Amino acid sequence: MPGQDVADLQWLYDATQQVERRDLRDLTIADLDRFKDLRRRFAAPEFKALYSAWCINGDAVFQRANAFHGRLITHVLPSSYSQFGSLPGVV
Repeated sequence: MPGQDVADLQWLYDATQQVERRDLRDLTIADLDRFKDLRRRFAAPEFKALYSAWCINGDAVFQRANAFHGRLITHVLPSSYSQFGSLPGVV
C-alpha cells in the first residue's frame, strides 16, 4: 500500500472514531470535507475490514497490509510456440 494511502487511511480512521463519538469540536470544515472525500475513496469492503482490524490492533495492521504483495508463479510451457515467430504481436 503506498505511503500516502496509509497516511490517508490513518487520518480517516482517526476521524471516523471522532465522528462516531460525535466529538467534532476539533474537526474543521476542511477536515469534514476531507473525511467525506476519503470515506468515498476508501468505501470498498476491504477497507471496512481493515478499519475493524485497526480498531483492535492499531497501526500495526498497515505493516501487515504492506507485507503481502502477492506472489509470482512461473510455469514452463510444454511448447516453444515458434510458429508465431521471434516477435509475437509485431506486425
